[in-house]
Amino acid sequence: MLTTRINRVSSEADMRVLASEVARAVTGGTALFLFGELGAGKTTFVQALAQELGVVESVTSPTFTIAGEYEVQSHASIKVLAHIDLYRLKPGQAGQEPLVAELLQQAAHPDRLTIIEWADRLGPVELPRVWRLTFSHGSHTGERVVDVVRA
Repeated sequence: MLTTRINRVSSEADMRVLASEVARAVTGGTALFLFGELGAGKTTFVQALAQELGVVESVTSPTFTIAGEYEVQSHASIKVLAHIDLYRLKPGQAGQEPLVAELLQQAAHPDRLTIIEWADRLGPVELPRVWRLTFSHGSHTGERVVDVVRA
């Protein structure tokens, strides 16, 4: 089933509401592919989602380390959150990076949620459950538009 929802986000509280909705709907073995320009809210969303899942560690953008893994405390099926940031990797070749390739192999495991920022740099990959979230700047200052396509 394919569903699409466009969300207008005007504050961190709105982003938290969106993250809460995603946390309730997502199941283990899913990958969230995040798209959007710099400053569009991708990392803010990941941080809010991690909080909703019960991650107690501080979640930061792993731009230079490429990935971080966190223990999930408050979800029925998800026990590990893998956060990958492909910003500094070359488009189309990120999936060949050894750490990224390893985490992608684990992405379908039923106790994991894998989130990939800058997923457009990944290149072709086959994963069983992928949601696509596209972040963009809205028409008003501080507003973001998040298009969620869930397959």
